[in-house]
Amino acid sequence: MPSTLSWVDFDSEAQQRTHRILKQFDARDTRDELGLGSIRDAISDSLFPGTSVLHTRLRYMLLVPWTYLALEKKQVRSSKIQDLARSRQLDVAKFLKKNVTDEGLGVIGGSVGDKLKTLPSAIYWSGMQRWGIRAYPGTEYHYQQALDETYRRRKRSQAHLANALEDGDDIGGMWTKHAHTFHPGLPTAPEDFPDSATFDLIPEEATYLQSRVNECCSGTLLAHLLSNPLPVDIDSPWNHPNLAEFSGMHQALLRHAEHFSFAALGASLVYNQLLAKKKGNDEWIEAHRQGGTNWTDELDRKFKAFSKWAGDLQPFWESLEGLNHQIDDHTRDFVSEWTREVLQHPNDIFTQSAVQTLIKDREINKKLQNSRFRNDRVLEQWGGGSGLNRMTYRWSLVQTYITDMARGLGASS
Repeated sequence: MPSTLSWVDFDSEAQQRTHRILKQFDARDTRDELGLGSIRDAISDSLFPGTSVLHTRLRYMLLVPWTYLALEKKQVRSSKIQDLARSRQLDVAKFLKKNVTDEGLGVIGGSVGDKLKTLPSAIYWSGMQRWGIRAYPGTEYHYQQALDETYRRRKRSQAHLANALEDGDDIGGMWTKHAHTFHPGLPTAPEDFPDSATFDLIPEEATYLQSRVNECCSGTLLAHLLSNPLPVDIDSPWNHPNLAEFSGMHQALLRHAEHFSFAALGASLVYNQLLAKKKGNDEWIEAHRQGGTNWTDELDRKFKAFSKWAGDLQPFWESLEGLNHQIDDHTRDFVSEWTREVLQHPNDIFTQSAVQTLIKDREINKKLQNSRFRNDRVLEQWGGGSGLNRMTYRWSLVQTYITDMARGLGASS
């Protein structure tokens, strides 16, 4: 399958200018314009449960509960906990920015200070529950509102426990039921927390987080990678040097993830080409044309493997079943139709009118009145590139977690 597009019409200066534009697009709008996020998130949550693209460093899984437990120790009331929790988390950010040696990498709120809108507790709240670090089952807001009752429950539990001990009764966990807001085995915060806050895990903290992930996320790729933390610097999980050691299930899912990521990028490139033409921006048109050329060249190199995957998507859909993400029939139909078109027109996929209609209709159906094909005001706000970052399923974050874990265990210099 020879590729037909090339750089024959461009001089070196034009090439460099176009590459700069493409690089700028990489850091721009990453929204899910074609509605493929349900598939991306299903794969991400299956491989790396409890993670999020908003996460930064592993020790936040401890910093957040330490912050709240310090306030609980002072019996801060429900009416005051929200403001105090925000204030304390901003303090943590301030000390992290001061103490973290690698230019404050990963400090949430480090650059905006008191203007921070989304606190670390909101970002990590779901992940703490998934890893069994948070015992309270509700939202952060409900946790805050329930604190007064939590204090009363603890007082009653302590009284029942004291009576049971005095009477010689069995003192199993029944007396402390619902008294814990966070996992009772959580390592103790340093005495000078948060003044000395850093992202450096000590061995006790690292092994604790390992145990939580192994217990609550057993059998996942995340559990495997954090149990055997090997710091790597690669762009995607399917390029991991120990891929052969992963379970067959994980290897299969990563193959699906790789091909779907490639397919989704191609669809996004069509979308961007169409918008650039509608916008009438010649530089953007040429930049996205080159993006399409690069994608077509890659398709040429991997066509045999990709065609085998795209030719029978049933194993792919079956791998996503039971992952607690609703992937509707319209999304499945879109992916199936797009991949069929790629296999039928590998050399000129970006010029097919049927493909352009497919992409337009998909975006219109997802965005309705906010479609850039129908709403000139929305199109005017478009920055020239959307959805051009290849899906890697939170891998950059997971790599950071692996490195933090390895350092905490003393496995990395």
